Amino acid sequence: MTKQAKQNDDEAKTRETWGHRVDGIVTLLGYSVGEGTLLKFPYLCARNGGGAFLIPYLVFVGLCAVPLYFLEVVIGQYYQRGPVEVWKFCPAMKGLGLGTALVSWVYAMYTSMYFSWYLYYFFNSFFNPLPWSTCDNSWNTPSCVESTLYGHTGRTTTVNDTVVLQGVMNATHWDHLNVSSGDAASASEEFWRYKTLDISRGLDDTGSIRWPLFGCLTFTYVTMYIMLFKGIRVTGKIWIEACGYALHSMGTSTGIANTISSHNQRNSNCYRVAMVLCIVDPLITIFCGLSMFTVLGHMAYVTGSNMDDFQSSGLNLAFSVLPEAVTYLPLSQLWSVLVFLMMMTLGLDTTVPSLEITQETLADQFPSLAKRRWLLLLIVFLPCFLLALPYTTQAGIYVLTLVDWYASVPPVMLFGVVECLVLAWVFGVWRLDKCTVEMYGQTVPRWLTFLMKYITPGLLMIIFGYAFYQYRPPKYGTYFYPEWATVIGWLISAFMIVPTPCWMVYCVWRSSGDTFKQKLVNAFIPKDLSSDVSLEHRCEEQEALNVVM
Repeated sequence: MTKQAKQNDDEAKTRETWGHRVDGIVTLLGYSVGEGTLLKFPYLCARNGGGAFLIPYLVFVGLCAVPLYFLEVVIGQYYQRGPVEVWKFCPAMKGLGLGTALVSWVYAMYTSMYFSWYLYYFFNSFFNPLPWSTCDNSWNTPSCVESTLYGHTGRTTTVNDTVVLQGVMNATHWDHLNVSSGDAASASEEFWRYKTLDISRGLDDTGSIRWPLFGCLTFTYVTMYIMLFKGIRVTGKIWIEACGYALHSMGTSTGIANTISSHNQRNSNCYRVAMVLCIVDPLITIFCGLSMFTVLGHMAYVTGSNMDDFQSSGLNLAFSVLPEAVTYLPLSQLWSVLVFLMMMTLGLDTTVPSLEITQETLADQFPSLAKRRWLLLLIVFLPCFLLALPYTTQAGIYVLTLVDWYASVPPVMLFGVVECLVLAWVFGVWRLDKCTVEMYGQTVPRWLTFLMKYITPGLLMIIFGYAFYQYRPPKYGTYFYPEWATVIGWLISAFMIVPTPCWMVYCVWRSSGDTFKQKLVNAFIPKDLSSDVSLEHRCEEQEALNVVM
């Protein structure tokens, strides 16, 4: 056993590990499947050609997500550290680890809002009838349509050429939201837009805090605090969005895979774990997508709409289709409770690991703080809660869409490229073989080596460049974001990307060496990894660094 392996074993003894091998796999699968399966995937399919979207999605799962996922599982399990300290084998890239932790931190803030919405629906599931099953409520518009298994019933009449909702209010009440009486909408859609969100005109009209959502958000963070306190045991655009979702779904380049894998037992088979996750996740995703489309097709028939009309947002889609589906079932209140209880568990599977990354990043940097877990978690949760409050306002959905637009794809794609280049060329495939042999006695399969060295980084660079070429500003339904909002969006992306080059420059400047080349080599290849390296491998490393220069 090498000196590095002995050091890792000593560190692993003090690190909490999963009680069983399956625990880590289930946690990774819970995050990968997560709520995005029901929120984003059906929406992206509907917006990008339906079944045609599956082709680029599966291509990117196989060519990009699988190699990246495997790499992150290997280094996480071998070095037994969080997203920043795991890069100790390449000190100049610790900024990349910080960037991935920031991605997860931002992601956790707005996925916590998803959980709050599920909780809101969960509480409303105890009413009889379900509040989103009828059109005779104070929030309904004249265009509301009640859906049934056999058709629909309208709730409007005409008085002096003005469309009026029977016994509720007239259409002029909805002028401030630009609601057209000619555009039919299901009762579940209107409950989502005008009751749950109480949506405003746009970012310029933030409105007030929705206090029921504020209460749900507070409950969300209290629940997750308790869980973490107990520890771990408890067209071209088609291709761009397919790549983005494939990486996002698998949690690659966000620190998720290496952080969760850092709690694995040292002899776990990383290749087997990666392949199981990368096969099961797309299968479940496609199955859930098909299930959503069966209900979506019926909704389009009931409201007389086209499928294109459901493309404004993945959230609109999910919070219209799921509530709609349960209204068709007997004992609809019971099924609604069960459905949104399931969605809350999926939400926890997605959000809790993201927050775990943040707290492990701080724990690795400040070991003394890790001994007081309650304080560490409070430092993580309090800023998250405060920064998530804008999502509870009447303009919250616009804020969340803006953040998701700029935080989920550009940084993740860029980090994926850098990870592949550093791990395959600077760290070296031969070192990866050494790590896997020490852990479970097998080398990295050659086909996977070929992908991580050539295909994955090349493909991601092409898609990343094409995404900029095809750039379009964000929108929510028919609402287009003002220029100042897009500036804020790019600042959010920069907030996560900038630590990588800044730390790299700092590390090279502080490293030992008389020339820039020597400093660069020492910054990327620490002495404890290069002391027993053969001359042949030293030459390979030097050639790789020459390419970087």
